[in-house]
Amino acid sequence: MLIDIECNGTDPQHLASQVELAQRLGAQHLRTYTRPARGGAREQVEDAVRDLRQVAPVAERAGVRILIENHEDLAAVEVAEIVRRVGHPALGVLFD
Repeated sequence: MLIDIECNGTDPQHLASQVELAQRLGAQHLRTYTRPARGGAREQVEDAVRDLRQVAPVAERAGVRILIENHEDLAAVEVAEIVRRVGHPALGVLFD
């Protein structure tokens, strides 16, 4: 049986708790998406990069890969920018 965890947002504390849950359940992936920001897509990307740089090492230690979903707020190129800028192997993309 394959288990994946789904949540939303990139808040480091929230994601760290979800990574811990994923690890306990044996889930290999944690699926999330960015939340809208007052400053629009640009701020949304900056927030996600900042947050994911903090939590990606936590996910790696837990053996969980965080997958950023494009959702409806960001274009594929913006999601790709987030992953490129974070530059961590524990971060991937899910285009839905």
